[in-house]
Amino acid sequence: MSPRELAKPKSSPVHQRPEPQPSRHALIPIVGVGAGGAFTPVPGDRSMIREARRSERSERRYPIRQPAFVKFRAEERGEVEAVAENVSTRGLLLRCETLIPVCSKIEVTLRFPGALPVRGAGQVLRVEPSAGAAFLIAVRCEAPWEFSR
Repeated sequence: MSPRELAKPKSSPVHQRPEPQPSRHALIPIVGVGAGGAFTPVPGDRSMIREARRSERSERRYPIRQPAFVKFRAEERGEVEAVAENVSTRGLLLRCETLIPVCSKIEVTLRFPGALPVRGAGQVLRVEPSAGAAFLIAVRCEAPWEFSR
């Protein structure tokens, strides 16, 4: 093509519509918790996943990085140690070396220096591998956090 032909504006027929662009949510299939599934990310695109989760949150998250202790409500297991990465009124994100399956019903106790422990019951919504041998575990709380003795 000559430079003149390249410089000419390209006309498009009026009757043609542009291809619809998929929404960011269409690229991230989500399987409901009741089905026993979790977030199924599109390989290699972590930024879209983080943005989708951020837009779905209704509560502010507070970074805390405090010790957390997890008990399984349906089983007679002992406590599992974890670290609470962030917390909100309706949930928290745990970093744990023990895999806690999606849909598990758990009780979490947060221990803060010089304060009463805070306890809440919830269900595991999502589990992702993290650095090293740890997992990131998203938990939805069933009720507000309570102080315990």
